[in-house]
Amino acid sequence: MRWPSDVDVDLPKREMVASALLAGFAFLVLGGLWIGLTRFLPTGLWRKVITSTLGVGFVGVFVWMLVRRMKRVLVSQLNFGAEAALALFNLAAMLVAFAAIYARYGMIDTTRDGAVSHDFLHALYYSVVTFTTLGYGDFQPQGVGRAMAALQAFTGYMILGMLASTGATMLQSRSERLEEALAEEHERGREDERELRE
Repeated sequence: MRWPSDVDVDLPKREMVASALLAGFAFLVLGGLWIGLTRFLPTGLWRKVITSTLGVGFVGVFVWMLVRRMKRVLVSQLNFGAEAALALFNLAAMLVAFAAIYARYGMIDTTRDGAVSHDFLHALYYSVVTFTTLGYGDFQPQGVGRAMAALQAFTGYMILGMLASTGATMLQSRSERLEEALAEEHERGREDERELRE
């Protein structure tokens, strides 16, 4: 199996650290820019368009980084643990970013007679539920948060499918390697048995 040439297999540790720092930097800069714009732009259509576009770009960057990381997890033999940890970091950062969007715009809490919640923990809970496409219905995003929820559900559907596919491919690859090793061991045993007979 070959991946596109932009994915370097078995990156040295220094490049992996640089990649993780770049992801963290992108998270802070794009997130800070988004928060700053939502606080200082005047309320209206342009604010919604600009912040939504930035939010979609923010999500796009993290999905791209997560997809690249998952490709590296699949094909990397040397850095599997580190690549998997960085993929989980990317995923957690994306969940936190969506939670910040939901907390900023507010969500209607249907368990409290329609009160609007800006609580970050409620937003993080909603982010995880939306990402996994469970959709309990106890919170409903408002305004731009609705478009972001649809985007997050689509992203979650795509990423969870990719994770399942990656896991199945890894299990199949390990199973094939185990079968090959057993076949080689069986053949060596036959050769040893022939030598003993002679």
